[in-house]
Amino acid sequence: MVGRSKFTKTMEKKRIVVQYQYRGIRTADLDPLNRFIPGRVLSNADFFYKQWFEEDLAALLGTVFEAIVVSHAIYKVSCYCCKSRKSLRWNGGTAGAWTDMTCIKCGSDYEIKSKRDVDKIYKGFEHSFRGGSYGYFFKRRRERELGEFESSSFSKQFLVVVSRSASQTRKGRSYPVYIAEIRDVLPRLKESNFCIEAGETIRPGSEIRIKPSTKELWFRIPEVKQNFRMVSKKVFDSVYPEYVPAGERGQVENENYSKEPEVENPVE
Repeated sequence: MVGRSKFTKTMEKKRIVVQYQYRGIRTADLDPLNRFIPGRVLSNADFFYKQWFEEDLAALLGTVFEAIVVSHAIYKVSCYCCKSRKSLRWNGGTAGAWTDMTCIKCGSDYEIKSKRDVDKIYKGFEHSFRGGSYGYFFKRRRERELGEFESSSFSKQFLVVVSRSASQTRKGRSYPVYIAEIRDVLPRLKESNFCIEAGETIRPGSEIRIKPSTKELWFRIPEVKQNFRMVSKKVFDSVYPEYVPAGERGQVENENYSKEPEVENPVE
């Protein structure tokens, strides 16, 4: 059994009071010597399989609800900034950092997040939301300031947050979608920042802070009754039809080996 580190012993001895967002977490898990261990590079298939089907359901739902919001907005909602209809476009993926959705008329960007319920959304507006790359945020802001769009001086960066819990209204159950203008972002170190190879650049994440006076309910999306795990599995299988989970690869290789036909000894 591995002994407790000096950090853990000090925490227990002095009974240090941690900030409220860390309460309930084991002291050992707050120990940087335990938390920041070298990682390993995953293929795209391994990454999505692990995130969608092996981790907490919230990781998958974040991707699902981003797609739900974008699908609804690009067909039924006007740009919040310039009010143009049918001008919103999906621009997700790693190449579209901070531009999950963008307006092709004014150049406004929309970063989409999801939270478990409305209470979590309001707490995020009061404090902050975790965002993507700190560097990419300001790279995108500089691009807009250089006048990529005719009305770029009026374009803005918005945070869009959808509740994953549907609420009852007079028109039925729906997911509320809130919006607020992003004021700025602060750098946030991630666990992966402590596992970089020599010569690599540290790319911190971010904490998003909004302009409080700009937050409001933007629109509502009718409740979707689907087994999101099942739908996601169909999507995954269509993209990676021959994928075998890491834990089953050795077993599959052994089965394939045992199925190989035996070669008879040649007759002399």
